[in-house]
Amino acid sequence: MSNTLNTSQRPSNNISKIDELNTSLQQTLLTNGVLFTDRHKNCGSYKTLPDKIRPLDFKNKTKMSCGDKTSCPVCRYKFISKHRKKIYDLTNDFEGRILMNTLKLSHNKRNTLPYLYKGLKSSIRDLKNSHGWRTLKKDLDHQFHFDRIQIVVSPENGYHPHCHQIFSCLNWEISKEEIKERISNIWSMSVERNGLRKVTKEHGTDVQEGKGTILYPSPQEQDEESWKEVKKRLSDIKKQRKNVPKMKWDYTVGEMEREVLYYQEIPKYKNDDFSKEEIVKHLSQIQKTFEGDYYCRVYQ
Repeated sequence: MSNTLNTSQRPSNNISKIDELNTSLQQTLLTNGVLFTDRHKNCGSYKTLPDKIRPLDFKNKTKMSCGDKTSCPVCRYKFISKHRKKIYDLTNDFEGRILMNTLKLSHNKRNTLPYLYKGLKSSIRDLKNSHGWRTLKKDLDHQFHFDRIQIVVSPENGYHPHCHQIFSCLNWEISKEEIKERISNIWSMSVERNGLRKVTKEHGTDVQEGKGTILYPSPQEQDEESWKEVKKRLSDIKKQRKNVPKMKWDYTVGEMEREVLYYQEIPKYKNDDFSKEEIVKHLSQIQKTFEGDYYCRVYQ
């Protein structure tokens, strides 16, 4: 049975559009083996509760959830929505300084994702245990921060795991340039101590500033614009197809999920960056490596 979105119907609101897309992608990933456990297969189905634990005034069925925050589009969307609400509540009334620090690795296509991901996490732990980091937090009058590891994949350079960190503080006197210089030095030493290739100040770190960065590390992999894109692509199936040109330098998890859907539903679909098998392999590796690790705890 086809997993194609029903493009003839108009969902009543934005959430229903995204739910429809996520459910369709969930089935596509199950079909292609990215999601494969019994919990994945039963996600969204209903389970009958035994009478002895069922509340008397409640229905005797409960909707099951796999809880995979990394690879299940349905569960991931719910988790990120709750997290974004938590971050909004934490930062909405905060009138201090907001920085977004990005920590990156030097890598190439030969590096495996488990190697890079393990190295990134150990380097982050090393950074946070360093004297330089503790001194920087004190100098900036640190209030709280949270991290989010993200992974993108490019056909030229392979996996690119990196960390976005939202850092709140009360010191406005230290310039953004000085902060970047100090973070770059600390990060470079942490990376080398963990056996990874040395990173440069230009490409190893980045520092942005402003409240507009707060939710940047916590994007939804699928949103209303994604739904519109998929609807348009699948509505154009009967039109004459040309090879899809190389689309992007980096692909997010959500973009790769949609590409698998296009390969499955659009006759003779071709993305010159990745074959369907390559995308499925990348998504499966991300699912296996992350193991549900969202890595977005708030530190105060």
